[in-house]
Amino acid sequence: EAKGDAQTAMDTWMAGIRFSEHVTHGGSLIFSLVAAKSLIANFRALTYAVQHGPTRWSAEQRKEVAQQIQSLPETGFDWGQALFYEEIPLDVVVQQMKSVKNPAEYFRQVTGNPSNVDFSAPSATDTAAFHKVMSAAEDALRESPEVADAQLRLLQEQEQKFHPFYRQVTPSLTRINEARKEVLEARQELLSALTAR
Repeated sequence: EAKGDAQTAMDTWMAGIRFSEHVTHGGSLIFSLVAAKSLIANFRALTYAVQHGPTRWSAEQRKEVAQQIQSLPETGFDWGQALFYEEIPLDVVVQQMKSVKNPAEYFRQVTGNPSNVDFSAPSATDTAAFHKVMSAAEDALRESPEVADAQLRLLQEQEQKFHPFYRQVTPSLTRINEARKEVLEARQELLSALTAR
């Protein structure tokens, strides 16, 4: 019975991990950030259960969970793809901003912040600069958090040169990387607990 309880708990947590993965498919950053919180919670719950749970986990159960966790990306998801999906609606907003009579008012409605009196919609050059930085950030987010850290900081500094609209709506690249680090740390703690004797 104790073994059965451990198996049921294990299956429940693994289902939660698979659900977290599913949430991110085709979604923008907000989906990945929400899913990351869920993934970390499941990793930590499993770690606690392995280390302090009332029932002992068999070697087979530990091996099964370890294999499933190792099959996941180290930071949980493809964060670069999520950042790419973040850009698509912004392109739509910029096109709409170019078509309205009062871009400054449209900017206020979209961002919740007032603009300068001489505000104009982003130009093609502004948009190209934004996408260039985002493309480099997407690539960096496919590296380990440690490797990506310095590059993302440099890219975030370049955001200061963006058009005011893009400065307002561009997510914090360093915060995204911090979320990735949390997932990686929780994953490593779980794998260590599973392989400990």
